[in-house]
Amino acid sequence: MPYVVVRTSDPPRFARDLRTFLRKLDPKRNTGDDRTGWAYEGFYLQALDNTGGQPFLIVFNNWRGNHVGGGQVGI
Repeated sequence: MPYVVVRTSDPPRFARDLRTFLRKLDPKRNTGDDRTGWAYEGFYLQALDNTGGQPFLIVFNNWRGNHVGGGQVGI
């Protein structure tokens, strides 16, 4: 399971590019079912600003069996 922490000097730009970043972090094969085809069973991504190291974005996802989970936190 990937555990990724990034620092950026431009939090708004990182947030705008997040969708592309997540597709590269955890790509999905086209299976016709959102519960299958993911590269990883789960991941955690935390983005920090460069100035004070404060988190401004947390995204996580997990899949096991027929259960789903995940979320996004904007700080």
